[in-house]
Amino acid sequence: MSTIERAAVMIQNIEYMSIASVCPETGAPWNTGVYTAYDEDLKSALKEE
Repeated sequence: MSTIERAAVMIQNIEYMSIASVCPETGAPWNTGVYTAYDEDLKSALKEE
């Protein structure tokens, strides 16, 4: 299985993800959980919890 095929399998099996970043002004980190959904082309839609 290729790397892309493995990534596609993972994407199709994961419902919840975390998105993390850092505030550019203060350097403070933040993290939020999101629910994910995908179409047949693996284009995603994210919804913040």
